[in-house]
Amino acid sequence: MVEGPGVHRVAIAHRKLLLGQRVKASSPNGKFRDGAALIDGQVLVLIEAHGKNIFYFFTCLEPANGNETELQHLPESVTVVHIHFGMSGSFQTYTAPGPEPRPATRLRLVAEKMSVVAHLSANVCNYGGLEFYRKKVECLGPDPLRTDGDKERLWANLQKSKKKIGAVLMDQSLVAGIGNIYRTELLFVIGLHPNQPASTLTRSTFEQLWSEAQRLLKVGMITGSIITVSQDEAGRPFSKLRKGEKRYIYNHKQCRRCNGEVESWKLAQRTIYACEACQPLMQQTSETQESYGTFGEHTTIEDNDKKIEKYVTFDGYSHHAKTSQHGILESTVVSQEQLKPKVRHRQRTVEHQAFKDITTGGLLDFGSQDDLTTLQNLAPTTPQKPSAAEAAFVAVFPLCGFLLSCCLTVPLLFFSNSLGSFRMVLFSL
Repeated sequence: MVEGPGVHRVAIAHRKLLLGQRVKASSPNGKFRDGAALIDGQVLVLIEAHGKNIFYFFTCLEPANGNETELQHLPESVTVVHIHFGMSGSFQTYTAPGPEPRPATRLRLVAEKMSVVAHLSANVCNYGGLEFYRKKVECLGPDPLRTDGDKERLWANLQKSKKKIGAVLMDQSLVAGIGNIYRTELLFVIGLHPNQPASTLTRSTFEQLWSEAQRLLKVGMITGSIITVSQDEAGRPFSKLRKGEKRYIYNHKQCRRCNGEVESWKLAQRTIYACEACQPLMQQTSETQESYGTFGEHTTIEDNDKKIEKYVTFDGYSHHAKTSQHGILESTVVSQEQLKPKVRHRQRTVEHQAFKDITTGGLLDFGSQDDLTTLQNLAPTTPQKPSAAEAAFVAVFPLCGFLLSCCLTVPLLFFSNSLGSFRMVLFSL
């Protein structure tokens, strides 16, 4: 499945190559014949990526100065082409005349001024007007990669959801752009179990979930590859990572962080992976304390079954509790058996299509896999001002250099003159 970052990369590439161009459109395999006939000879004026969906806006009039037209300024007569790539779709661009279309090519665009040809193969390709576009977007959740992504809308839906968080992240009507690989890796990075009920998430955990989703998806958008490991844990430049080194647990038998066993099972029709040592399942009751206390642990043996109870002390009395790595104390009694999901299926390791680098449709010189320091570190670094001593040294150093050069130059000149006088005396003798 082409996930959100791949779709945004295609949008960026096509904004550079096709935006503002009048195109010739055709449908090589005939599956988009009517839509191609409608946009044939029109101008591409706007491209919008939303989650795994991408929208192309065509009108008869060219935009001013070839710039992208804002959505609110588009006429109602605009034609919107909606594309969803599915598992392995693509929208490749070539230098004209380009290769022969493949049997799966639904749409072929030719921009003669730019000498660019674009071939589309996609699971979904349909068209309509502005109202068609609005209805499509209304059915999609907020996209972490979009500047208008409304995280409060997602938070409100989580509060009343009866789904597990692993299922929520796959529901494009709740949050758009996150696919199976990002779902698995995102939950691992923040230490959240896929079976955790979505309604039990604390606000601080949700904030970290949204922030990490933005960061990981942005890394994917820049690099063109699904990379979730941190720079420190990678141990080498991102461009030199092998396929299995780019992620922590997806399609792995062992956790990259703790070397523990990785469990897998079906959740929301797709295989999910989790390390239960790094992602303990929290059972939260109505009583929740969001403050720090004194931690303790009590172990008992009942019928040869080892039971671990963890508790936290507040104001002189104890609550049974399970603690998350974020310092949020959630009241419950937890045993080892409760930490395991009830349904687990061992999956055969198979290389997935999504492991391949995301095709960009002609995206060149956009980002570097080795230049991601600011993306890997959530806390931005601010340049420090020099101290007073350093500033004084910087100011005085050039003057010191000038004086030193003078001190060296004067003796040399004197020595040179003295040597000349000595030679004249020798010649006179």
